[in-house]
Amino acid sequence: MNFKGKVALITGGSSGIGADAAYHFAKLGANVSIVGRNEQRLNAVAEKIEASGSEAPLSIVADVTKDAERIVDETIKKFGRLDVLVNSAGYASRDNVENINFVDFDRLFDTNVRSAINITKFCIPHLEKTKGNIVNVSSVTGIVSSFSRLSYSISKAALDQFTKCSALDLASKGIRVNSVNPALIRTNIFESFGATKEQYDVYLNSAHSAYPIGRIGEVSDTSSAIVFLADNEKASFLTGTLLQSYQITYIKIFSAISPPPASWILERSLDGENFEPWQYFSTSDSECLSRYNRSARLSSTRFLSDKEVTCNTKFSTQLQIENGKINLSLVNHRPGAETSSVEFLEFTLARYIRLRLQGMHETERRFYSIRHLKIGGRVDCSGHASDTTNSGDDIDECVCLHNTCGANCEKCCPLFNQRAYLQGTITDINRCEKCECNGHATECYYNPEVDQRGLSVNTEGIASGGGVCLNCSDLTAGINCEKCIPHYYRPYDVPADAESPCIPCDCDPKRSEGPCSSIGGECNCKSGFTGPKCLECAVGHKGEDCVKCTCDERGTMHGGQCESHCQCKLHVEGSRCDKCLPGYFALSSSNSEGCMKCYCSGVSQICRSYTVKFSTYETLDNWRVTDISKQNFALPSVDNDTGHLVFGMYEFPETEAVYWLAPDSYCGNLLESYGSHLSFRMAWIIVRGDTSGKPTSGPSVILIGKNGMKIAHGDNVYKHSNASIDVFLSEDGWYHVPRTVKDIVTRLRRTEYRGDPVTRVQFMSVLSDVESILIRGTFHTDQVESVLISVNVNSGFSDSDESEFNLVEKCECPIGYTGLSCEKCDFGYVRIYENSTSHEKLGKCVPCSCNGHAETCDLDLDKCGECQHNTDGERCERCAVGYYGNAMLGTPYDCKRCSCPLSIDSNNFSPSCQLHEVSMDMNRMSNELIQRHINTSLDFVCNQCEDGYTGAKCEICDDGFYGRPDVIGSKCMPCPCNGGPCDPNTGRCIACLGNTEGWRCERCKDGYWGDPHDGCELCNCYEVGAISNVCDVTNGQCVCKPRFGGHQCDECEFGFGNITLDCPPCECNINGSSDTFCDRESGQCPCKMGIEGLKCDTCMDTYFGLSIDGCEDMRDKRQIQKDKLIEL
Repeated sequence: MNFKGKVALITGGSSGIGADAAYHFAKLGANVSIVGRNEQRLNAVAEKIEASGSEAPLSIVADVTKDAERIVDETIKKFGRLDVLVNSAGYASRDNVENINFVDFDRLFDTNVRSAINITKFCIPHLEKTKGNIVNVSSVTGIVSSFSRLSYSISKAALDQFTKCSALDLASKGIRVNSVNPALIRTNIFESFGATKEQYDVYLNSAHSAYPIGRIGEVSDTSSAIVFLADNEKASFLTGTLLQSYQITYIKIFSAISPPPASWILERSLDGENFEPWQYFSTSDSECLSRYNRSARLSSTRFLSDKEVTCNTKFSTQLQIENGKINLSLVNHRPGAETSSVEFLEFTLARYIRLRLQGMHETERRFYSIRHLKIGGRVDCSGHASDTTNSGDDIDECVCLHNTCGANCEKCCPLFNQRAYLQGTITDINRCEKCECNGHATECYYNPEVDQRGLSVNTEGIASGGGVCLNCSDLTAGINCEKCIPHYYRPYDVPADAESPCIPCDCDPKRSEGPCSSIGGECNCKSGFTGPKCLECAVGHKGEDCVKCTCDERGTMHGGQCESHCQCKLHVEGSRCDKCLPGYFALSSSNSEGCMKCYCSGVSQICRSYTVKFSTYETLDNWRVTDISKQNFALPSVDNDTGHLVFGMYEFPETEAVYWLAPDSYCGNLLESYGSHLSFRMAWIIVRGDTSGKPTSGPSVILIGKNGMKIAHGDNVYKHSNASIDVFLSEDGWYHVPRTVKDIVTRLRRTEYRGDPVTRVQFMSVLSDVESILIRGTFHTDQVESVLISVNVNSGFSDSDESEFNLVEKCECPIGYTGLSCEKCDFGYVRIYENSTSHEKLGKCVPCSCNGHAETCDLDLDKCGECQHNTDGERCERCAVGYYGNAMLGTPYDCKRCSCPLSIDSNNFSPSCQLHEVSMDMNRMSNELIQRHINTSLDFVCNQCEDGYTGAKCEICDDGFYGRPDVIGSKCMPCPCNGGPCDPNTGRCIACLGNTEGWRCERCKDGYWGDPHDGCELCNCYEVGAISNVCDVTNGQCVCKPRFGGHQCDECEFGFGNITLDCPPCECNINGSSDTFCDRESGQCPCKMGIEGLKCDTCMDTYFGLSIDGCEDMRDKRQIQKDKLIEL
């Protein structure tokens, strides 16, 4: 076990099991954090760990019942991660139900249970990151009842339940949770009971007899178990190797002194590293779903497939305390067991077997024990052996059959790889086939591309299979060692399997270059030389050194290339016979007449060769199956292994000649493919057995033109079950298929489908517009399937040296025609057809009466197609809205975009325009004059300028607007002058209204205030009270002099009065006034009763004695005196 780089946090680490566990973890390379309340003991543990050569631990003095979060934080801060948590903190007590003390019970429960739960909670986020695990140190008393251990036993039972529950809860996070339940262990726990060490030793000695091994446990026994459970590798499974691969049929597991595992996974592997489940085991249906996400399976239920992996509850529900047995069959009830299907053989094959133990039964013996493991199987011989032999190293080797080799017959023997290796089954032995190397190689290998392209020959001389010979000997080379190495050749009369078939080339280096032909020995002649050994002059060359003659060999009559006067071929002219006659093209030495006649769809006689870059088209998408008359249709299926298209002949029971119908992507104008090739590969399946069936013949390819013509090529018989067919796309060999032919019936005359030969004109007329391509699908009377492998249509040549074979023409077309061969009507023309007796429709292009602005027209309905070139009308006789010009001139440029003032959308401010003073004289003016006038600056006027624009081209901003309409991105905007005029270009206001000023009349004039957009009001500040007549521009508040206030400074401030006297201070008499503030307008202070004066400082008549209480009324005082006299 190796814990290097991992971090373990251990509570109760100052003594006992926790301290010893810390020591073990540190020895195994872990960084350790130990927690305890006794600092002295913690230091002692740390010193012991350091003394052993391990890294010093992090010692944390803490109470686990209170400091859980701090403990975790300090550990993470120190080490940055957490992999293992060991909850070892705890102590014991002696009590029973009669003398239990609940204060002590709570304290014990806090330490033994709550602290473990609490610290686990804080550790979970860190353990999830490392896929770590938790080990709780419990006790056997949590499982087995014990005298006078009530509180302790309850706490350990609770800790066990916490372990089980959290194991389920945290499994989805990848965190394992386990516990150890030791019995009597020698620790310092006696201190918890208040016993002395001597008393504890006596107790321990007396307990030895209770254990079969004759001793009690030591802390190292438990700490070793803790370390084992904390190891993610060692604790999660048991693994065994079988030394070699076997087909496993059954596995028997015998347990020892504990029950068999409750939940576990049986796994298999071929390399010992990558394991996959074979079978899941659990205690219940619900656990199968919750733990393994699979439904439980009954043992007698048949498997759905050979590779189905299920969950079994049979062995986990039958509990046996010891000596249990599990008998597991891997083959019973699997569908491929009887036939040894490939899927079944792959599923039962294993070299390594692993038992991943994941759960125990709830018994006192909570540990795993396996007494015996028995595995039944047979050597994997891949279905190619019936016996084995022992090599002497406990390795069984197969006695291979069917030309297979290897310890497990897992490959074909060296010279037997003509076909891909396949395992043998009961229904098909899949024998390895010998390669044909003609006796010159002892090894070969299979190449699927060679097989697909049909390049390898088997021992029967048929191109079938993909065997490629290795290390050809005897100077041979090639896929089948059928050729010779460079500069050697095999004579024609020497067979490929001759003992020494190759001899040196015999070529004159002055006349040839490079190696000779591998078969036959023909030399590769230099220019001007010819013959097998280059001993003769090539056509058009003469003399000892074969110099080139004056006459062009391509256009000169055979044998006359070196005469003084060149004899030209039929359609060739020029002193050197190097030019085609007018109306002909493609000068070629292979053409007996020298040049080909221009086709040009019969409308021109001037053409030349047109170079087409090589291209090829191939697809298996959207193919259908039909008959020769295209009356019935069906979709093929796709072979999942090869991708080929397959059609069952039974789907067309009434049809004998089945054809593959190409998708539209192959059709259309194929003139660029003239002189190239259409090639395809087919295969077909024939009913096995002795029948009277025979190969059939029929057209290999049928082309149907849109002109109604149906032409075909080929009429061959193929003896094998596959063929590669190549068709040259020129008129040679093509024939008409009569319209009366609906099928090709075997019992009838086989040539009834062959009509007249196809002429070049007819072939070109079909090729110019191909409607359908039919590929032959029937090759035998007993055929049950037709297989389409590939179809290629080529254009051009990949080698520029083959330019003389370029048969594609480029014609000079008359007005109204276009295309390579003038096969299409030009823009503004429509084709009319005239029936003929030559299997075709002759068409000519006539102009449409649409003023040259419609691509086509309907002559019968007298309607133009969609008007183009910005025109409109029944005859496209006028410019569309937004355009101007004379649409009747007949050119694509008749109608131009209205520029109001610019043609782009952002600066075009009128939807329409019209010619300016032109329409009245239009009929009198020549087209040239009209066009010249249209091109002048005053050729049109915009007649729907938007608001804010004016001028002939909407190029001027109207009154009250400004901008530059003739500048891209600019437009006319309203003058921001509150109704006043502005500069038409810049927008600067010329005369502001409403008492405003500024570039945009955006502010009030001095002495005015308000919103400039609504007009500004006069400040109207009181000239006596205001500093000036300028006020706040937003609210109109005037700036007042000291002592003045109010919106317009026409009031006195509080404490001042009488605005006519410049608001002097009130100075109200404190005794005579009821307030210190006077009236701000008059300056009058508010006087008390009997007081008067501006400042309330004078008693009124009949009042006297001004005081804080005001003035007294004399009359009141006299009345009082009078009343007193009356009393006297």
